[in-house]
Amino acid sequence: MPVGQAATPPQQPQPAQPAPRPAPPPPPPMSLPPPSPAQAPPQQPAPQAPTPQYPPPPPQQYQPPPYYQPPPPQQGTPVPMLMVGAMITSVVGAILLVVGEFAGGYWNTGSAQGWVYVYATYSWWSAIILGPLALGLLGCTYIAYTGTRVAPSLGRLRTGLVISSLVTLVVFVLGLIFVGYAISEDWNDYWISEGGWGGLFGGLLTALFFFMALRQAKATAAPYQMPSQPIPQPLPPAAYVVAPPRAP
Repeated sequence: MPVGQAATPPQQPQPAQPAPRPAPPPPPPMSLPPPSPAQAPPQQPAPQAPTPQYPPPPPQQYQPPPYYQPPPPQQGTPVPMLMVGAMITSVVGAILLVVGEFAGGYWNTGSAQGWVYVYATYSWWSAIILGPLALGLLGCTYIAYTGTRVAPSLGRLRTGLVISSLVTLVVFVLGLIFVGYAISEDWNDYWISEGGWGGLFGGLLTALFFFMALRQAKATAAPYQMPSQPIPQPLPPAAYVVAPPRAP
């Protein structure tokens, strides 16, 4: 050590400093950063509410629903012509049933002979049997006559068809009963006269005319008719109110 210098104490080694802790990451942002001007969408003008019109015009294309559709054009024989035919055949059949002879016959066994003539005006039992048949055909005549003046309903046509069919059936059964009785009694001769044939063919032709008229009326009827309900009409202009626009 040189002379004249003070002695310095020996330096002690310094303890090692701990490494600094890393700083915590910053918290995430609460909202996205504003877009740059290049990425921002173009601004669109806010829509303006339409100005209401008072009173507003009514709808131009409104049409009431077709509650009634006109019938299609007729094809085939018209119903009034068929009613004329039914009127003629029914009145002729009724007249022949009342005025003409229904059936007749005679027998001659040597010891006994006799004749039978069935007239509606000959005896009370003939009138009881043949009178309602003639009245039924006259009822068909009335139905057919009204059908020539106005369009007949389906119910009237069915009624005429049923009555004429029943008259035809009863006349046919009465004729069979008379012929069967004459055969069982071994009569020499028997026949069905103008009254029986007039009632049979008059009722049969009348039923045929009513059947054809019923089919024609069904074919030309409107598919959907509601005459009892009023047809809805467009509302007046004052009933249309435009509501104010809602706030965004």
